[in-house]
Order: sequence, then C-alpha cells, then structure tokens
Amino acid sequence: YQRRVRDAASTKTTMSGSVVETNTAHIASLLAERDRTQSVLFHDLIYNWTLASDLLRVALDKQGVLESEVARLHRDRAHIVRRSSAPPSEHAGVADVDGSGEPNELTAELERLQGDLTRAHKRSAEAAQTALDLQHQVKTLQHANSKADDELDEWRERLAKSASRCAFLDDQLHEKETTVRVLRDELQALQIELIKSEEKAKILAEENQAVVEKYMERVNADAAKMNEATALFEEVRAAHQRAELAEQVALEPSTTSGGRAHSASAPAQRRGSSARRGYEPPSAQRKAFVAHGGELTSVVFNGNGTLFASGSSDKSVKLWDSRTGAHQSTLRGSLQTVMSIAFSPSGEYILGACNDNSARLWSVERGTERHTLTGHVGKVFSATFSADGSRVATGSHDRTLKLWDLQRGHCVRTIFCFSSCNAVALGRDGVTLASGHFDSSLRFWSSERGESVKELPNAHKGQITSIVLTPDGQQLLSCGRDDTLRLFDTRSYTCVRSLAAPNFRCGLNWAKIGMSADGRFASAPGHAGAVFVWDLLSGALHSELGGAHDGVVSCVALNPMQRQMVSGDRGGKIVMWE
Repeated sequence: YQRRVRDAASTKTTMSGSVVETNTAHIASLLAERDRTQSVLFHDLIYNWTLASDLLRVALDKQGVLESEVARLHRDRAHIVRRSSAPPSEHAGVADVDGSGEPNELTAELERLQGDLTRAHKRSAEAAQTALDLQHQVKTLQHANSKADDELDEWRERLAKSASRCAFLDDQLHEKETTVRVLRDELQALQIELIKSEEKAKILAEENQAVVEKYMERVNADAAKMNEATALFEEVRAAHQRAELAEQVALEPSTTSGGRAHSASAPAQRRGSSARRGYEPPSAQRKAFVAHGGELTSVVFNGNGTLFASGSSDKSVKLWDSRTGAHQSTLRGSLQTVMSIAFSPSGEYILGACNDNSARLWSVERGTERHTLTGHVGKVFSATFSADGSRVATGSHDRTLKLWDLQRGHCVRTIFCFSSCNAVALGRDGVTLASGHFDSSLRFWSSERGESVKELPNAHKGQITSIVLTPDGQQLLSCGRDDTLRLFDTRSYTCVRSLAAPNFRCGLNWAKIGMSADGRFASAPGHAGAVFVWDLLSGALHSELGGAHDGVVSCVALNPMQRQMVSGDRGGKIVMWE
C-alpha cells in the first residue's frame, strides 16, 4: 500500500496548477487513511498467523519427539513381550538384570506419552483449523485489496482526466486573458477617441451657438429694418389717406357726408343686433365630398371662419374654402398619420400632430413647412397654440407633455404625465395647461413651473379622446369612450354637467368634439354616421344629424363666425352643414 500511495503521489509531478496539486494531495490523504485503517486489521491477522505458525511448528517438533519416544517404547514393549513369553529361567535372568519394577514403569510412561501424543494431535488439528481460518481471512483481504486496487486505478483515471481538463481550462484561461487584454486595449483606444470626439463636438457646439447668435442678430436686425420700413410705409399711407379724405371733404357737400355716415353706421347696428340674437347651430346638410384617401382624424376652422382644414391618415393636411367647399391647398411633410390640427390665433400658421413622433408647423399662405418639432419618443396625438401664438403644447403616447418656443423651434419644458396623452388644451392666460389621458384622468398643469395643479382621476369611465376649453377658459368639455361628454369647472375642478344621448356612442379613441364661439353649444361625432349637438346651458340634446355619413364619424368642428359646421368620417368624407 505504501508503494501504491507513492505511485499515486508521483503523478503529482505531471500535473500543472494548484487545482491538480490539491486533487492529488486529497487522493493521497484518502489512500494513506485507508492504509492506516486497514493496516490495523492486517497487523492482527499477521500476528495471529505468526503465532499459529509458531504453535504449529512447536507442535510438529514435539510430535516428532513424541513419535520417536513412542517408537522407542514400542520397541521396549516388544522386547518385554518377548521376555514375558520366554521360559522362567530366562525371566529370572532378565529380572535379575533389568529389575522387577521396570515393566510397570514403562507401561505408565507409555500411557503418558500416548496422552501427550493425543493432546499434540488435538493442538495440531486446532492449529490447522486456525490456519484455514487465517487463509480465508487472507483471501478476503486479498479480495478487498483487489477492489482497492480497482478503485485506485479508477481514481488514477479520474485524476488523469482532471489533469487533462485542467490543462484544457488553462489553455482557455490563457486565451480569455489574451482576449480581455486585447479588448481592454481597444476600449482604451475607443475612450481616447470618444474624448477627442466630445472635445470636437464641444467646439462645434460653441461654433454653432456663435453662428446661431450671429444669425439671430442678423434676423433681428432685418426685422427691425422691416418694422421701420413698415412704419414708414404706414405713415406715408396714412398721410396720403388723410390728404385724400381732406380733398373729398372739401369737394362734397355736408348733407352727403351726413347721409354716408348714417349708411355706414347701419351695418354695425345690424351686426350688433345679430350678435344679440346669439348663435344657432346648423341643422341641414349643405355639401358632402370625399376629401382624403384615408380616414379623417381632425377638422378645424381658422379664426375668421373663412377656411377650414382637415387632417388624415394619408399623411396630408388640406385647406378648404368654408363658403364653397373648394380645395385651396395641400400641406405635406408628415411621414405618418396626422392625428390633430390647429390654426394659430392669427390664422397665419397651421399645426399638425403626427404619428411620426413629431409636430409640424406649416405656413397657410405659402404652404411650406416652417418648423418640425422633434423630441417625443412616441406618437404625438394632440397639439395646440397658446393664445398669443408664440408657444405650442403637444401631448404624446410617450407619457409626456412638451412646450415649444416657436421663435426658435425649441422645446422649453417637458412634463411627465404618467399616462399616454390623447388631448391637450392651453388656457387664454397661457399658464393653465389641461390634458386628457388614456387612464381616464384629466390633469391640470402650470406651464410656467411644469408642475401638477390638479388631477381628476376617473373623470370618465373610459379613456378621454378630446378636450375643449370654453372661450372664457372657466370650463372644460371632455369626451370619453364611456359615451358621455362632461363639463368641468376649471376653478373648482368639479363636474358640473354630463351629456349623453340614447343613440350616441363614441366610436374612436381619437374622436374630436367641437364648441361654438360663444361656448353655448357642443357637437360630437357618433359611431353610426350621426352628429350630435348639445345645449351646454341646459344639458339637453339639441339635435341629432344623420343620413350624411356612411360609417363612423371621427371629427367635427363649428365655424366661429357663421352658422356652419363640418364633420369627417373614417372613409375620408367631409360633410358641410348649415
């Protein structure tokens, strides 16, 4: 066993690495422990075997001595027998020679020696049985030794496999270390390049800022010159008009001028009387036509009611004459659906919220794009102007609201609103910002601080599709997928009225509602081709206009200056009402 332990330990020199040495030491300790525990058993066996061998050898020696003695005694007995069978004279002679007590002594000695021989045979048999038992134990231990040799061979094989595995892992480790070293060098090189790129970007940003500042200074200077030229032109034109008026006054009689003054005041009186009569919503279809190659998403009138615009899934915005319905122009540039549109307060620009994650500002007169407002990371569902037209608010599916400065086309504030925004509205003060959301909540914000002012959770039982502020900004009207319109007080943040109708169903997530210029009437698109009009003062349904659309109506708008309304559906059809 010591030789096997030394052989197992000698394999340690062929291993590499601390893992192999640890395994070898562990196996050697196991073998040494086994040798120690089994040596005790072998010591007892060897001791007993040696003792039995010694006893057997002594017994055999003593048996030989006893056999020699017995043979001698047999000879003596035979001699005695011969003497006893001889004549008396011979017996007397022998007796005289040998003595009379010798036969008895020899017999006693013979019996004693026979007893010793019997006991010697018995001890010999016992020693032989002990030897057989020890041989059986030796065979058992030899079998155990053979099994231990097999286990030792198995452990040697495992040790060889472990050594091979360790060598393979060492090679892989070396390869990985080489790869890591190369990657570390590449990372350092990339970091150096990044630092250089950042320095270049910083320099370019400073140069760009300087160029922008120079450009803005030049633009401001040009604007100042244009303002001076315009003021000079206005002064000249005013002086020319005063001169012409003075000549006309000097030539015409006073009675004519008095009659003309009277006739000039008549239209103003008629307009005043018309305003006192109030606005009445349209009730009859005037004209219907297919306006777009895709579904309509929004319609809106400009401030003086002479134009209305339509946005569609065909990626375009179209302008129409509100009196004749004639097509004026098409505004392009959006890469996806235009979800919402709005005219600037001056009517000079039109704003579109697009599904390509941007909002676009077009010039109405030139039909060209002035700004593309990018910064959202989701679809932009709604966009609106501030009362002075200098800023824009947008709401997006990315759960943010953004405020934009139109002079520079930059985002000046981002508000996180925690839910996809479907609609936005800016108050006349330019500070109050309202938003309607996918989670059925209305939220009010301070656009100056970007902070939440009030949140109305579950303002509807379904997501909010559209919101509109009344002209005085004291109330807000919302439309939801729960098939209701709700009027909220923006001062107390309470619902003052809920509007519904038996046949009214809000059919789209982006259905757009309209409101009259005096804030008295509201219109909403229905899912079955009808348009619904409510009286906001009484909350009663004023009219249900059907028969013009063939499918789901998606948007509606009321003319602020005339008794006119337009509506659009998913088939791209526009209906003009009067």
